[in-house]
Amino acid sequence: MVVKNLKELERELRTRIDYALLTDVTEVVTTVMLDHIERDVYDSYVPHEYVRRYDNGGLMDINNINSSIEGDTLVVENNTMANPYIFVQGKMIKSDNAGQELAPIIETGWGYDFGNWTYHGVARPFVYNAKEDLSDNKYHVMALRQGLKRQGIEVK
Repeated sequence: MVVKNLKELERELRTRIDYALLTDVTEVVTTVMLDHIERDVYDSYVPHEYVRRYDNGGLMDINNINSSIEGDTLVVENNTMANPYIFVQGKMIKSDNAGQELAPIIETGWGYDFGNWTYHGVARPFVYNAKEDLSDNKYHVMALRQGLKRQGIEVK
């Protein structure tokens, strides 16, 4: 890498940092989120009123986990949409909340409304717990360091 001035150096570093964030750090954050989905959401109980989608269009489907850079911040979101239909007492009924994201419903325990059946469950804050896990263990910091080193930047 050859740069002619500080402005070029800053631009090159920003590009490499963003690349490391969108690759290495996103992978680690996604792995931590998936772990918390498994432990905090799916392992918490077995539903009797509906069938979970897991990694087939559900919370663990990596196609529903999106990352982007907003300013200087990596944003990793689970954009799984709430299931528009659910089996309740042997009948398939349509949700009044079609088009709503599932993560806030799971995080708070509030939000599914299926006419005469409303889900007000226990909060299962997998996003909050994933953030706490990352904050406590600094997996994302190690991933950023690794991603920059792989690009030839010496990191101390």
